[in-house]
Amino acid sequence: MDDEYRREYEPWAALDSSLDAVLRRHPRAREMLRLGAVQAVWAQAVGATVARAAQPVRLLGETLVVGVSSPAWGQTLTGQRHKILAQLERACPEAEVTALRVELRPPGAEPPSQEPLNPTRRRRWPAGPSREELSRTTLSAAVRARIEASAAQFEDTDVRLRHLNVLVRHYQRLAWYERHNWRYSQRWGRWLP
Repeated sequence: MDDEYRREYEPWAALDSSLDAVLRRHPRAREMLRLGAVQAVWAQAVGATVARAAQPVRLLGETLVVGVSSPAWGQTLTGQRHKILAQLERACPEAEVTALRVELRPPGAEPPSQEPLNPTRRRRWPAGPSREELSRTTLSAAVRARIEASAAQFEDTDVRLRHLNVLVRHYQRLAWYERHNWRYSQRWGRWLP
């Protein structure tokens, strides 16, 4: 009887229980509500001047990440972080903010996504040569002589053999790239077809 009465005459009680259900199902929802609460009292807590140059961007657990418009503002907020945290605690205790992190973020910049990168949007680099392909790559006599001369400087046999192996693989890879018309991209810092 009490539940029916509450549902019929207290509609806010039903809404309150629905919000609790949503918050339990979506772990980031509670964090977003906490961030919204901080953003609502930010100007009041830090003052209008600071609020124009710095905005709360996201919450990472109990750490509030604040985007600032310049490095000077970042240094100022870092120096005053204890005062700002105390003001936020007084203005918005439900946010449970215990630490402050400052990031340089130009005005109007989008906050970074909380979601992991979409693998379909990630750049797919072409596959290079396999070990079998590299082992079948032959080196010219001049390159082999250069490798042997370089390895001859080491007296220790183990070090000399390791040096030889590294250089042989390196020159085999270069020969494979040249044979398959790949070029080295300064922009990407890697070989591309």
